[in-house]
Amino acid sequence: MADWIQGFSSFLDSLHGKTVAVVYSFSNRVEPKLTWYDRWRSDVVFFFGAGIEKLGASPRYIDVDLYLKEMAHSPETMGDYILNLHSGLLQIASWPIIASGASWARIPVAPCASDVHIVGERKDLANALAATTKLRLPKPWKSDGGGAIYVRKPRDLGMSRGLQLLRGKELHDVTFGKDIVQEFIEGFDATVAIVLQPNLQYSVIGAQLLIPEETERASWTFSEEEKLSESTKPTFVRRNVAVDPALRREIYALCEKIGYSSIYRIDFRIDSRNKSIPEQMSLDNSFFLEANPTPTVSRESGFGHMLKHLLSLNCKEHYELDPCLVKLLQSLKEEAAIVGLMLYASEIAT
Repeated sequence: MADWIQGFSSFLDSLHGKTVAVVYSFSNRVEPKLTWYDRWRSDVVFFFGAGIEKLGASPRYIDVDLYLKEMAHSPETMGDYILNLHSGLLQIASWPIIASGASWARIPVAPCASDVHIVGERKDLANALAATTKLRLPKPWKSDGGGAIYVRKPRDLGMSRGLQLLRGKELHDVTFGKDIVQEFIEGFDATVAIVLQPNLQYSVIGAQLLIPEETERASWTFSEEEKLSESTKPTFVRRNVAVDPALRREIYALCEKIGYSSIYRIDFRIDSRNKSIPEQMSLDNSFFLEANPTPTVSRESGFGHMLKHLLSLNCKEHYELDPCLVKLLQSLKEEAAIVGLMLYASEIAT
């Protein structure tokens, strides 16, 4: 067993008796009527809480407002580690506040530092960095777009809030403001999950296509409305898909440019104008959309499904993950495995 895996194993043992603050935001700080958010938040918060407990540590659940008050007056009571679950429903300027407070108090915070949070989640910055790699990007809006379809989405919001599909003739750049406007790629939404290994090397852990049940598959997108319906009446299915080595290399290059995060989810649009479902993601058919250094992780999220498949005994593709690390993670199960990786990275990835 490599020394770095032994070091990670010893770190997991050291977590017994430690306290991990799980910081989240209430929906009434966003919109009081967003009852779905409370259900979503509970799924995410208790996923991490279960992982913390399985590692022998104690979770401490605390909302953002109380977190800020305690950080200002008695940060030494916060805990040994901080998990930042602050929501992407709010404007991006507020997102890094949890990680910044932790950094000021010298408390390890996961999944990433404040600078990585804002650079990765701001769509214009992530697209600019992606453009310096070999990843393909959708073309930006042109004034002569005519009948072409474009995607318009807020630069500073997560969870697909405000995403619109519009004809080129309906768009006027003077109204764009901070919105991102790019050509719409006919095909399928796809998402790739990545973790930072204890040796500080990134590895894909899985990828999924989102296949809509409706006939007009090529024009479907995972909008805010679709995300809200997923837990009640889903209109699509998730299908595992392979990721070509060349594409993986460019994904890792992008993650390194954005900065260390213990987990990433990179979203793509897969070109499939011939309506067939691709068997593999590649540099040729994959168009970069967004980087997420603080992705949603729960049992039912895309990341959660990919993590569960990775740790199942019938999974044959472990990508760049060390086989000994895979065995160790399999012994922990999903929640504890991801929490362990995140907390370890919070100490060594600076």
